[in-house]
Amino acid sequence: MKIEKRGKYAGVKVHLDEGECNQLLQLTQNDYNSDNIAVMFTGKLAKKISTLLKEEPGLLKPRTPEEIKHELEVEFESAKQKLIALHQGGDWKEIHLK
Repeated sequence: MKIEKRGKYAGVKVHLDEGECNQLLQLTQNDYNSDNIAVMFTGKLAKKISTLLKEEPGLLKPRTPEEIKHELEVEFESAKQKLIALHQGGDWKEIHLK
């Protein structure tokens, strides 16, 4: 698990590896409707991971060098376009590349 500062927003980023995601999904499989705030929070997190897994079936698989290269290129281009928008007084939050 990796926790880090968010660069452009308040709050933190939480990075979970495959095992941690699977543990969370197993932990919350049967108890989404609890009054316990910790169970409610982990249930919400697990539900979001589960939804994303349906959209991205390879989400918890290691990335290939080609996938990593592609992701870095998209991030780089996105950052360039956001900087241009900022310099021009535009809304950098409206830049979404994938």
